[in-house]
Amino acid sequence: MTNNILSVKNLKVTFGKKTNPPTLKGISFVAPEGKILGVVGESGSGKSITSLAILDILGKSAHIEAEEIKLDGIDFFNLPKKQKRNYLGKTISYIFQDALNALDPTYTIGKQIIETLQVHHPKKSVREYEEMAVELLEQVGITEPRSRLDYYPHQLSGGQLQRIMIGIAISSKPKILIADEPTTALDVIIQKQIVDLLLKIQKENNMTMIFISHNLALISEISDHIIVMSQGEIVEEGSVSDIFLNPQQEYTRALISSLPQFAKNLEPIKLANKN
Repeated sequence: MTNNILSVKNLKVTFGKKTNPPTLKGISFVAPEGKILGVVGESGSGKSITSLAILDILGKSAHIEAEEIKLDGIDFFNLPKKQKRNYLGKTISYIFQDALNALDPTYTIGKQIIETLQVHHPKKSVREYEEMAVELLEQVGITEPRSRLDYYPHQLSGGQLQRIMIGIAISSKPKILIADEPTTALDVIIQKQIVDLLLKIQKENNMTMIFISHNLALISEISDHIIVMSQGEIVEEGSVSDIFLNPQQEYTRALISSLPQFAKNLEPIKLANKN
């Protein structure tokens, strides 16, 4: 029996006044241990807001409500914010979609990696931290890793920066990794390399991964289970075959019909004729 390492029930997010219409309208889902959960939907559907709300890092303007957010058996939602920090990075980690903006341009790559290592692996020597940083860069496929520690973000390519973000995210060996559009603004070849790297890390560590994307073809290729979101709601969810062979919602059928070719050699699904 597969354990659910993350359970979310009736999650709502409202920005500004609490009386404003909610942006996230009461969603519920689970993420099984060691599996890949794909979250797909067009821009503005609520994909990123969902993950940021779970981590409680949306900012002061966001009002977050939920019946439950359970993380690795812990009642995460009701923990004080200070205690939640103990789990961020260590139990659940996040890869932001824009690595250049996520990294601090005024600090070297090495300093930023080592700062993260110091939080999750305290009381080591400077030399030990440097060696750990080099090992991380090697793990995510950065060439000449030792010299890259002295580079600043603007000196590296988008693909290299995304690999470094992945390295930082996995430095504490989290049980859950949220990858939020991790291939945005990368060319096709680099996109494939990044996805292959994430799948390799997920498999080697038996890690739960929540992969967020607007690319349904990609989601279908890598996921064990798919959630389809639209306008702040989950409109459909199921296995890859459920979603592609027997979609229940018009929105899902529209997403599938927009694909130039269908993943996993599934037959095209046409929108129902309303005439």
